[in-house]
Amino acid sequence: MLWEGKTSSAELQAAAAGYVDAAKEVPDVDHALAGARDIIAERLADDATLRGRVRDITRADGVVKSRVATGKANEVSKFQDYYDFSQPLKDLPSHRILAIRRGEAEGFLVWAVDAPAERITGEMEFEFASRNRAADQMRLVVQDAYKRLISPAVEVDLRLEMKTRADEEAIAIFGKNLEQLLLAPPAGERVVIGLDPGFRTGVKVAVVSKTGAVAATDAFFLHQPERFAQLLLAYVARFNPDLISIGNGTASRETETLTRDILAERKLSKPQVVVVNESGASVYSASELARDELPDLDVSLRGAVSIARRLQDPLAELVKIDPKSIGVGQYQHDVSQPRLKALFGAGLLVHRLGDYQRADALAQERLVLARRLEDGEAVATSMIALGLAAQGLGDDEGAAAAYTEAAELARAGGYTWFLGIATSNLGDLLRDQGDYVQARARLEEALEIFRQLGDERFVTVSLANLGFLAAREGRNDEAEALLREGLVYAEARVDTELAIWCLTELSALTLSKGDAKRAARLTGAMEALREETGHAPTPDLQRLSEQTRSALVSELGEEQVAAALAVGREMAFEQAMAYALQT
Repeated sequence: MLWEGKTSSAELQAAAAGYVDAAKEVPDVDHALAGARDIIAERLADDATLRGRVRDITRADGVVKSRVATGKANEVSKFQDYYDFSQPLKDLPSHRILAIRRGEAEGFLVWAVDAPAERITGEMEFEFASRNRAADQMRLVVQDAYKRLISPAVEVDLRLEMKTRADEEAIAIFGKNLEQLLLAPPAGERVVIGLDPGFRTGVKVAVVSKTGAVAATDAFFLHQPERFAQLLLAYVARFNPDLISIGNGTASRETETLTRDILAERKLSKPQVVVVNESGASVYSASELARDELPDLDVSLRGAVSIARRLQDPLAELVKIDPKSIGVGQYQHDVSQPRLKALFGAGLLVHRLGDYQRADALAQERLVLARRLEDGEAVATSMIALGLAAQGLGDDEGAAAAYTEAAELARAGGYTWFLGIATSNLGDLLRDQGDYVQARARLEEALEIFRQLGDERFVTVSLANLGFLAAREGRNDEAEALLREGLVYAEARVDTELAIWCLTELSALTLSKGDAKRAARLTGAMEALREETGHAPTPDLQRLSEQTRSALVSELGEEQVAAALAVGREMAFEQAMAYALQT
């Protein structure tokens, strides 16, 4: 009766009297009406459309507010900037989201999303109470539904959404910084003296041969400069090193200055002194992997070995370290660790470098170590890396076997995110092999996994992959709709990798629909974006891109294709996305 809105408040009061029953814990009319209001409040809270509207309003106009936790006001901490802080949710950058979340986790902060409650409840009252004859009762329903049910649920949704966005931006920053670190030119096969600086315990020394084998270890002390010089010159004379690698941690500047002064005093042009990033060296030194690799060395000396080898081949040395321990990101300890490990251990070498032989060798090495350490998660990620490398080398059978084994390991070990990745990669491979039925089954399975995990990016990637499949099957309308969904996400998150995938497929689809000039412009935008970001195309996308270009030349001729490509290449990222999303 209250929901239908045709009954006045007085009539409701009279009807409620019939439900009064002390035995059923309904002692009076007010309790009966309260029970009715609770039922309708839950109906409002279950309305997905209403919750979506409230979420959109809160996302657009809500304010994130943090305050100091009880009893912490007088404590000095790195979170003091957030002891009395507020900022519109839509403007809050990822590093602040992560900082506030860490402050909450460490017990220094309490925070919440402050929604425009009066506006929201006003709109709800207009919709549900204004035309209801028992408007006073419905206003109570609206206020209760929002405060008790809808507002807390929407805040949970937005907290998760903010965390996901912050994770993705932090991981993207980590990826870019890590790429620069990994792509640092290797010194190659040279004899290197590694110096791990320190004041109290001394500068740890390790000499490594051209192949990275440990030739000698020692410790020098900065407070004994003459002894330091004597020992260093003795090592230079004995091993004839090409380089001295110095870690950039505590006492680095003092160690570098003293070393350079010693060499300059003797007018030695060789060895050259280089300061390297030592992040993660101490973590590696105490790891089971380091104990297995350097069993006869004290833990304090293993860091010097790592510092020396990082100069010889940074890529080979850094893959031994847990990615969160490499200090090239923001709050990498707080973000999704499976995503971080996948970026570091599996995807980066293949997708960004395109060096499949190198990726295969490193994945094989990582797999041997992971199996020796009985690390199931690392074995699964190594198998995914092997699959990616095999696919790049044209070994589809090997790739399928690697993905299948990775999926089985991930399923057995409960590594759900990696199960989704392995299953998705297998679906992509089956699609390229023309087995569309099995490909769809695997891709839909991966989509469901990522939906259960709440991973918005990989839900979108999975939908885009289903779009690629639909295009191969000739279901062009479905393909275009799914690709557009991928582009909308890529535009909102400035996800250049996903944008390149979708633009490549969309250009081929556009050409098949007869709009060759538009297809050529999309191809130009995709190629410019790929060159700007350094993304190496996957083999299947490279083939599709080449096929599209060839077909464009046949359709338009070299001159018109070149002109249309040039138009696309001039587009900035935002312009390319807007153009691609035009109907």
